Amino acid sequence: MPKLKIVYVLCTQELDYLYLLAANATLTKVAAPELELTCVVDRKTFEFASASGFRFRDWVKTVTVVEAPEAAPQLNSRYLKTTLRKHVQGDFLFLDLDAVLASRELLQHLDCPCAGAAPNLDHLRLNPEFPQEIGRAIYEPMGWEHPFLPYVNTGVLFCRDSPQAHCLFATWHQRWKEQTERLGTCLDQPSFNRVMWEQPECLTVMPRAFNAAVDVDPDFAAGAWVYHYYISIYSGKPRRDSLLGITAREIQRRGQINQTTLCFLLAQKRAFVPEAYRLLRVLKEGLWRHAYYLCKDGAVAVEPTQAMQPFSFTAGATDRKA
Repeated sequence: MPKLKIVYVLCTQELDYLYLLAANATLTKVAAPELELTCVVDRKTFEFASASGFRFRDWVKTVTVVEAPEAAPQLNSRYLKTTLRKHVQGDFLFLDLDAVLASRELLQHLDCPCAGAAPNLDHLRLNPEFPQEIGRAIYEPMGWEHPFLPYVNTGVLFCRDSPQAHCLFATWHQRWKEQTERLGTCLDQPSFNRVMWEQPECLTVMPRAFNAAVDVDPDFAAGAWVYHYYISIYSGKPRRDSLLGITAREIQRRGQINQTTLCFLLAQKRAFVPEAYRLLRVLKEGLWRHAYYLCKDGAVAVEPTQAMQPFSFTAGATDRKA
């Protein structure tokens, strides 16, 4: 039986996102080293990474280059995501670059016959009118019925390699194209949830642990299988004190993360580890190399938790998750 694949999609012209991929892949390999990691990119991203000296195969087993038709990286990213089923063979677990596999317990619960996703939790803190606002901004102009609960998040998505799943993705891509062309917004979740309303037998609603929105509420991290950092809240970068942010920063600055430091971070079993920037704590733990670099770089202030701003879902609001 083919191995389950962890799949990432990356379309960028920014180095930060390349190292975000490296950090996510590093953490996944620790959580489940037996899984096969692959990244699907557009041609421009592959050429940009090559010119920058970034080697995908240092971090993932395979890289698939797709000739995506759009001009902007964000549009290409959504294009690849909605066509992902035809670019990857075998069952896969798709992870957004800000969604980190935290526990291999997830692997014991992938008994979905077609696709599995967890409810979107933005409304618990970010938007009290969720998802009615999406309905008004996207569903009504598209002529789609709403309310439409459960509304699931596509940042963590399990998918079988089956005729039903291939059909599901084909329909999703078509709905996404219609929405993008009519409204000028490339958000992929509204069209995915529309397809799930049309084909409810395809969806297995997973528990919150499957996709724990830790930047929406840090309490979600307890018992989480995946930490999902909503980096769109922070202008596309993870918080410095997050497990993902610390790992990405260390790799970007050093080329890799020291294994002693990585073991310390993982031993905390938390989504956020501000102690990693407290010099006295680092010295106490014997993280000498990490302490050296902290001193060399100067004081690195841990960014305070920023006030969560409500999402505003309007046609063309392509910089927000929905």
